[in-house]
Amino acid sequence: MGRYVIVSVVCLYCANALSWGDNSHPQGVRFAGRGFDEQVVLEPSKWVPWFSNPTPSWPPPSTTYDSIGGGAMQIRVNAKCDGPPQGQSADPLFALCSGTVGKVTGNSVEWIAACDAKDPGDVPLLAIRGKWDTDDNAFKKDPGLLTFACAPKFDKKQSLDKLKPITGDSPDPISDLDTAKNLGVLAKCYFWGFGHMKHITGGEESRFLTYQACLRAARAEYCGGGRSQTEEGTIIQVYEPEETKVGKPTIVKLHPTRCNDAKDPTSEKNPNKRKNLSFTPCFEALWDNERALCVSHARYEEMPAQECRKEFPHPFTKSPHEPKVFPATKPTEPVFLHCTIDDYYRVVDRARVKNRSGINTLSPRQAHSCRNDIPCP
Repeated sequence: MGRYVIVSVVCLYCANALSWGDNSHPQGVRFAGRGFDEQVVLEPSKWVPWFSNPTPSWPPPSTTYDSIGGGAMQIRVNAKCDGPPQGQSADPLFALCSGTVGKVTGNSVEWIAACDAKDPGDVPLLAIRGKWDTDDNAFKKDPGLLTFACAPKFDKKQSLDKLKPITGDSPDPISDLDTAKNLGVLAKCYFWGFGHMKHITGGEESRFLTYQACLRAARAEYCGGGRSQTEEGTIIQVYEPEETKVGKPTIVKLHPTRCNDAKDPTSEKNPNKRKNLSFTPCFEALWDNERALCVSHARYEEMPAQECRKEFPHPFTKSPHEPKVFPATKPTEPVFLHCTIDDYYRVVDRARVKNRSGINTLSPRQAHSCRNDIPCP
């Protein structure tokens, strides 16, 4: 587990109130969570059910919703949604709800155990004003539609206007955000702080672009297009790069002391009781709302971003047995992977999300330490 791998940066598309914390989280492959969608690694994104918003108001009313698109299977949600506290404005894009989830067949409904529930029944949900667009392979805002996603359980009732980004440090409320097995990235990215209400000061559109960038990073969609290149539950550190010029204000920040002292978010709900990670992560990639901009290493050795290879300015071929790459024009001259600072600074001002990870393997399922020259945080 202590193996160190030195990795290289490859640029993709090089042309054209703060929350400091650990920001270690298990990322996802699903979008909405168990009962709503089932995504497959390395395949284009499949259906994510979406629903009609019956009124122009927001939060959505508490009523019964039947999906009207997003897949062949119709999903029903008996939803109860929280309004904003008295005298407060509602978040115009997100709302806390709860509800029961079922599959509709003809005139009958099969109520299912959704999200992390063991049996059919009420589960916490996040309502999002938009849908996954399978034509453009992007999650898009749409005031007339909404998507329900599994949300974490909190020990105490929360309201979105007061809830701060969950960063893995002691001010966090106690929840199962990082220990639940069946949440999707639509909720994870929101509760991690991407798309948080504080981002509105930078403009509503900019806020949503940062949220979209987190969705790409969480699912390791190096080339965009809805193709996830990671495994459910893989631990990453994910935050906003300080050098960005497009994602201001930056809300989710990695504390410098946590560059080499990250905690295992799956080991305990209470951040104060978490164990140290068994590996030391290093810089993986920069992201905008469409794809990765700069990639140091694939999150999984077995899942390189092959379909992006033609977009890399420096063509490499990889050794199958050791952490080396070879210039395609000089296959006899090995080059140990090494981050290119120039590439990083060429694109970081356009990036909205930055992440760090270990070098992961599928067989055996392990995360190995790595290091490179890209600055942390």
